[in-house]
Amino acid sequence: MKKIESIIILILLLLSGFVVGGSTTFCDQSTTLDLDITIPFPSIDEYKILYSQSGQKLELNGYNYLLDTGTPMLPSKTILIAIPPGSTLQSVDFQGIGKTQISGMYHITPTYYPVPYENTEQSKIAQSTLKAVWQKNYNTVYSSDDAFPHQIGAIIGSGTLRKYSYVAVKLCPVQYHPESGRIYAFTSAQLVITYTMPSTSSEITQSIEVMKRDTQADQQAENQLQ
Repeated sequence: MKKIESIIILILLLLSGFVVGGSTTFCDQSTTLDLDITIPFPSIDEYKILYSQSGQKLELNGYNYLLDTGTPMLPSKTILIAIPPGSTLQSVDFQGIGKTQISGMYHITPTYYPVPYENTEQSKIAQSTLKAVWQKNYNTVYSSDDAFPHQIGAIIGSGTLRKYSYVAVKLCPVQYHPESGRIYAFTSAQLVITYTMPSTSSEITQSIEVMKRDTQADQQAENQLQ
């Protein structure tokens, strides 16, 4: 239910003018459109730093973590962004806004690999493989001072949910520099979503109007049920 509500909220943002169309390109068979959307992040005061023997971990209310084995456990959140029905996603560009350093130097705890419960020869081989992958990732990331993650967002999927088309993105509000221990937080993320629609302008207009009517119907139904 929360996912559906999130999609509806983002549809309202798209249709209310909160998102500014960057460009529109026409060709024989399709129209390419850009949508700009800004996603706010929590303020620095909302970060909690948890300490352990293996290092520190940043905690944010409502956020999960990046869980790639051997890499820093940083806060992350997955959101679904609605795009017009019938559209085809091309790309999403991510840009961090309002970069500010969090005071202090940190060793962020890495994500550990799962340990098999069974103590069999096959599980030992699997654990050895998992450990090797963990060590390779750990050495690559923690021996460098390059920002991690390199981009504050990534596409993790796209599809349809009921009448809506959507793109699923994972956002990370911070970047970590492992060698120096610096952490930078962003106030928001700017996303440029590029997608294609059928070239006939009437089809685009009809698609948006259908989305508006469906969203209004959802709101009316929700109000009646409250």
